[in-house]
Amino acid sequence: MMKTRNNTTEKVLGFISLVCFSLYSITAQAAAELAVEGNIPTKLEINHEVTYQIKNISQNTLTDVAIVAPELASGFETVSNTCQGYTTLHANDSCNYTLRFTHPIAYVSATQPAFAWNISVKYSLAGEVREAVIAAPPIQEVYQPLYVFGDSLSDMGNNGKSTNAEGNTWAYYVAQAFGNADIGASKNGGTDFARGGDTTANLILRQQAKNDEGDSIPLIIPSQFEFYQTALGDQVDPNALYVVWMGGNDFLWYTAEFKDDPANAEPRIQAGVKNIDSFLEKLNSLAMANAVTLNVVVISLPPMGNAPLFGPLEEGKIRLNYDVTQRNNLSLVAQNFNTQLENSLRTNETLSHIKWRMIDSYAPSQKLVDDFNHSTEVPKQACGFTNISNESKDWALHNQYYYWDNVHPTDGAHKYFAKQFMAAYNGTVHDCKQNPIH
Repeated sequence: MMKTRNNTTEKVLGFISLVCFSLYSITAQAAAELAVEGNIPTKLEINHEVTYQIKNISQNTLTDVAIVAPELASGFETVSNTCQGYTTLHANDSCNYTLRFTHPIAYVSATQPAFAWNISVKYSLAGEVREAVIAAPPIQEVYQPLYVFGDSLSDMGNNGKSTNAEGNTWAYYVAQAFGNADIGASKNGGTDFARGGDTTANLILRQQAKNDEGDSIPLIIPSQFEFYQTALGDQVDPNALYVVWMGGNDFLWYTAEFKDDPANAEPRIQAGVKNIDSFLEKLNSLAMANAVTLNVVVISLPPMGNAPLFGPLEEGKIRLNYDVTQRNNLSLVAQNFNTQLENSLRTNETLSHIKWRMIDSYAPSQKLVDDFNHSTEVPKQACGFTNISNESKDWALHNQYYYWDNVHPTDGAHKYFAKQFMAAYNGTVHDCKQNPIH
């Protein structure tokens, strides 16, 4: 069964209470004149609102009451403000300041408060201008549903995990930042529908299984869209984020076709782009039927040529021994796919009920390689990784090696991309020197 959230349960978890909190001020009198009350939940869901009541708790009349330059956390927007400078508050009167939680902004841990900020209030008392700085109580948890579609880079267990038993993919860590304790594989009732080995065609088309002789047999594996509909029917969630990261398997096992000429990959690029377009059109149809708009992120492909599989021969390891030019050609194919995919989404006029954006996995992956190659440290390192060209296959090295096997990242590399994802999602840049992975 698909795990769903009961609205009543959430209201209990994020119960609304009227609580008075202390004020910091520039005068001793201010603390005795103002207090803040309001529906300050400890757990906040996407698109929900928080209202602060700025209350006059003195017997004096306060004039020109105004909230000025609130130090809002990113991820919130002002909905309404009745404390706008012309407000007069008599004894026990209050004005309101309402915020809406628009999107999660941080990669947080279970023990770290999600949001905290200050609100400054200026006012006049008998002609004297005063100011109080309200230390807003922190919101401990945030929550936004996350639905993931893709291949082994995102699979949380539908077709195994390509890190190791203890490891996770980026989807797990982004889900944590979004308030999901464990996104989970869809076959176990979770919301990660990604499946290792799938191509873009498997987003929308069924797989033909094969028997021992290699012939196609009637056994059919549903598409990821069908698995979604089996779990949720035609329901979609306008407050959720739908993420698609797909395309690597469209090219990975066919590199001999285009390693010497990237133009030879053009038919595969066009087919992959069309498949993702078609998948989003299916989601758009569900959104139209439910009269909602969906939030969708499409992740670009990383530089394919950096994977150890294509590196020089090494005893006991599977290598294709491509030269530097050939490996660069593979990465160029990934770039061409990313460009054509974004262009196609921009010109797809049928996506009327989808608000989409792309998040780049190519640039941060390539930057890590470039930083490593230019490192002057001994041994070389970049963002804590001391090896970016060989597979580890050792859990003890999962935070030092970038690759777990010859094509899949380690748990540490998935943490790295999760932070890159959250930074891009919020319009910032992740600096691993300031915010290390481990």
